[in-house]
Amino acid sequence: MQFKRFFTKMIQRLLQLNPIDSKNSDGSPFWSADKRPPTVLDIDYTNKNHVMFLQSCSKLAGDVFGMKFTFDIEKARKAAEQV
Repeated sequence: MQFKRFFTKMIQRLLQLNPIDSKNSDGSPFWSADKRPPTVLDIDYTNKNHVMFLQSCSKLAGDVFGMKFTFDIEKARKAAEQV
């Protein structure tokens, strides 16, 4: 699932490579005011932005493969839980 890839796994990997307390070669903090550390997100089906992301991905995939777009939040939730 793209949401999990973009907002959970990639962020976890980034934080593994550059932990919150990591330093640059000059000793300054890697994460600073201009470059704040990201937060790992789990999908929340009550969050309008998360649902809109799922809808957009579904529509895009449908368009690419010539499929009619329909989106059912309950079906999406069940499918995501299986991933």
